[in-house]
Amino acid sequence: MIALLGEFKLVRILTILFLLLLLVIGVSFSSLNASTVEINYYFGLIDITLAWALVLAVVVGVGLGILSCLGMIFKLKAQGMALKKNIRSMESEISSLKALSTKEA
Repeated sequence: MIALLGEFKLVRILTILFLLLLLVIGVSFSSLNASTVEINYYFGLIDITLAWALVLAVVVGVGLGILSCLGMIFKLKAQGMALKKNIRSMESEISSLKALSTKEA
């Protein structure tokens, strides 16, 4: 139990260090790419820094990637639920067969 708590604290410390590293990298990335760019989209025009434009592009890409995988995720969840139902059915059948075999003996 104590070793498990030690692992949890280690994981928490490593997570905090990783997040701090990401923050430092993000700040340096932002300062290196402070120039503004003009983004012309269909409904207007906007001037933002290059760093924000890149972050926005990554966020939109991740969002579209997640959306493209949702169908497969829901299909796999449905399969998992069907398999769990089959397991429960088979376990009840096994327990009834065990009860039947003990009655015969």
